[in-house]
Parts: sequence; C-alpha cells; structure tokens
Amino acid sequence: MPLSEKYRPRTFKELVGNDSVKERLKQWIGSWLMGKKQKPILLYGKVGVGKTSLAHVLAKQYNLHMIVISASDIRDAEHIRKLIPTTTMRKTLFGQMPVILIDDVDTLAYSSREDRGAVPAIAQLIRESGIPILLTANDVWDKKIASIRQLCELVQMKAPSYKQIEVVLKRVVKEEGIATSDKVIETIAKEANGDVRAALNDLEARRLGNRDREVDIFTLIKMIFYGKPIKEIANKLRLVDEDIGTIKLWIDENIPAFFNVNDELADAFNWLSKADVYGGGTYEFGRIKKTGAWKLYRYVPALIAAVSTARKESSSYGRFNRPAYINYMFKTQYLRNMRDAVCGKVSKRLHMNRREVWEDFPLYARILLKGGEDSKNYFRLDDKEWSFIKEVVEGKHGKSNHHKG
Repeated sequence: MPLSEKYRPRTFKELVGNDSVKERLKQWIGSWLMGKKQKPILLYGKVGVGKTSLAHVLAKQYNLHMIVISASDIRDAEHIRKLIPTTTMRKTLFGQMPVILIDDVDTLAYSSREDRGAVPAIAQLIRESGIPILLTANDVWDKKIASIRQLCELVQMKAPSYKQIEVVLKRVVKEEGIATSDKVIETIAKEANGDVRAALNDLEARRLGNRDREVDIFTLIKMIFYGKPIKEIANKLRLVDEDIGTIKLWIDENIPAFFNVNDELADAFNWLSKADVYGGGTYEFGRIKKTGAWKLYRYVPALIAAVSTARKESSSYGRFNRPAYINYMFKTQYLRNMRDAVCGKVSKRLHMNRREVWEDFPLYARILLKGGEDSKNYFRLDDKEWSFIKEVVEGKHGKSNHHKG
C-alpha cells in the first residue's frame, strides 16, 4: 500500500494545519445534528491542501452517510435533479445523517456539461436540500459558478507550512523504519509546496532508491509485453519508481505495436480500461477519487499487469516507443512555463481569472504587443516574456500554445 494511502488522515488530529477550518466544520455539522439548518460550505484552496480529505474525515468522525458527487460524474441537469428527492431524507436506514459532497465543482465551468444545465441544477439542489452539503473547488472565484458560490459559505483552506509537513514525515519515517536524515526530510517538505500527499510520495520514491527511471520503466514494460506472470508484474508495479499514470501512457502507446491480432488488441485495451475505471485517467483516480476509497488502489497494479495475458504467439517483439504525450510535454515545457508566467502577471493586474487569460492568450498577446513598452512596463514583463509574446503573435509556436499544461 502506498504511504500516501496508508497515512491518509482518518481523524481531525491527523489532518495537517487549517485548525480554524476544522473547528468551523465541527460547529457547522453540530448545528445540523441539532436540527438547525445551515448554508452549504464551499471549501476552496489549491490542489493538495486536503479539501476532500477533510470532508471524508468529517463524515467518519460524526458517523455520517456521505453521498459523493464528482464533477466528472455529472452528465447533465437531469442527473442532478434525480438527487433532489434524497435531500429530504433526514436519516438513512442505519440512522446516519446523509451529507452530500460535490467535489471539484469549479471544473464544471470548463466542460460541455455546463451547457446542459449542470450548474443551475446544482444551485437548485442547494436551495431545496434539507441535508448538509459540502462542496470543494480550486478556483472559487470563477464567474461561471457564481450562482453556486452565492448560496454557500466560503471557507478557505491554506497549504500547510513545510514545518508542519516535516512533522508528518518524521512520524512516518519512525513508524516505517526508514533510514534517512533530517536534511532530506526538510528538503522533501519544502519541495512539496504544501501538498502532504506529494511529500509522502516523494519520501516513498526515495525509500525505494534513486534508481534510473528509464531502466525501471523499460524493465516493467518488457515484463508486460513479453507475457511475464501477472503476480510478478504486479509486484514490480508496486515497487517501480514511477507513477501509475506514466506507466499507463507507456502501455497505451505500445499496445498497437506489440499485439497484431484484433482479439489481442481488444483484450489488452480492455484490461487497461478496467485499470482506468479504478485508477482514472493519466494522472487522476476514477472510483478512488469519486468515493475516497483508496483501498481500491490495490486492484490497479493487478489490472494493469493483466494486459500481459492478451499476448499470444502471434504477437510481435520490437522496440518500445516513448509516449507521444510525454514527448510533447517535454518539448513544450519552456513554452508552457513562459505562457503561464505571462498569464499570471496579466491576470493579477487585470483582476481576472488566470484560465480566461490562458484560453484567449493569442488575443491578449496581440493586445499587449500593440501597447508596446507601456504594456511591458505596466504588466512588469521581462525581456524573455516580451520576446515570447512577439513570437506568439508572429505564429512561431503554432498550435502548441493552445494546449494547457
């Protein structure tokens, strides 16, 4: 089991930082339990601060029945309206108070689901609900969820300090018997940028050793495509110094080259898609994120390993290709970093959402360039950023600039 799952917070005490937020949620749910209806709470803050974890801890500590709605699961307004009757249910058959968690509600603003009325339907759900509702968002000020925001009490969660993360890491190091120095722990805590899960993942990677990632991934991919036993592959997957999302990219890229028969291709992609059901997309977690049941993670390595069972005698042997997505991201990293830096400065000065500037960047680039030195000085752009803007207007970076990294 990954350290990030093994040491996932189960109590308020185990949650790092945000003490005032924890106290506010205790007061909020306490009022509900006494029959006093409260406004929904919208927890917001950057990725990794523990918004979803806090919601699940609240449900566990107060013996609540949590109904989780992830934005990725919301198909349309009708899907939301079907939930409205459940909001009149005061208690479940087991005597638990139900509570609804709407996770990542801000992502609704950037999908086709919004066009089918999901945002107004959530607002209706909130207005008519007779049970507690919690929502989470990274960007609470997105104007497209304004109708939802206005109905909620906004509670900001801040990233824990590196000192607070250090305390968690030292406890894990002691309990796991990991041989490392205080200096290494301090470095991990600082590089985590307030994300406890990222710090635990980094600690686990260092525990497994600073091995060559290329060697590790090639060894693993060979085992999968050359038909090694599932158990052997699954064990390797649990130890390899590489994230599951990247491994799935490698497999997805190479399946067509190594499986020649349609039945083999279908079987291979079938097992990989089942891993996606639990483990989500490239860097996401499907049912794991939806339900908060990280125990499901144990099935992901076995499902990925099962791709090897699709291999038959007719399958090919050959050279493995690096995923096109990884190649693209590597080649465009500098461009994405430059674009992100410019978007940050422009959005800050104009009091706008960074995403809006990002999505219409070619237009903003033309406006900035038209303003000349006045624009450069007003937005405090350095020479490299200004040159990048000129190149975007001249079309030197093509369609790569329309990708969000």
